[in-house]
Amino acid sequence: MIAISTAFETAQVAIQRGNKTFFKELDANCKHSENLLRTIDECLAELGLDIREEEDFAVVVGTGSFTGLRIGIATVKGICAGLGRGKVVPISSLDLIAYSYVKRNKVTSDFVVVMDALSGLRFVCKYNKEGQPISQPFLVKAEEVDLMPEEKVSAAGNLSHKSTPLTCEVLLEFALKHKDKSCDYHLLTPLYLRKSQAEVGLEEKMLKKI
Repeated sequence: MIAISTAFETAQVAIQRGNKTFFKELDANCKHSENLLRTIDECLAELGLDIREEEDFAVVVGTGSFTGLRIGIATVKGICAGLGRGKVVPISSLDLIAYSYVKRNKVTSDFVVVMDALSGLRFVCKYNKEGQPISQPFLVKAEEVDLMPEEKVSAAGNLSHKSTPLTCEVLLEFALKHKDKSCDYHLLTPLYLRKSQAEVGLEEKMLKKI
């Protein structure tokens, strides 16, 4: 299994085959588009593995950075296309945060995972105490989150709510637990809950011309 997350500023690569594992984080200042494939190659070389023998992949598909998500998904699709095969576990960043929170804490009630969507907006999804989603992900204004009665949880460093760290180990563990939800790499698509700033800007320009 090769699991990749590029939804946040710090990208992560986690690899496991047999009893061999390797974890690598890419610094937030690195260009993920330039360093991700090289990092995967370095990890495989460190383990003495050949990517041509890999069949299982996982990648965070959203929500998160538009550019980051596209880089991660395109990387996995490119590897699979080169191999001519590949099953991929699409991972929700919100589900991953919920999993990490339940794993590290004694949770006794429903809670809400919150991610910064910029421009005063928040990505939100509700979970039960086992970390299973009880709503679809949705987009709300920041002030609406404050009105929700459930405890609010975010990834460490993302917002000022109660936080939980997202590590390479958690990424790999989550991916392996959800191998039964893998899909063909051709079907892999990003999870976007809002339009990118570029798309919004283009629409505004078009409206001004009307």
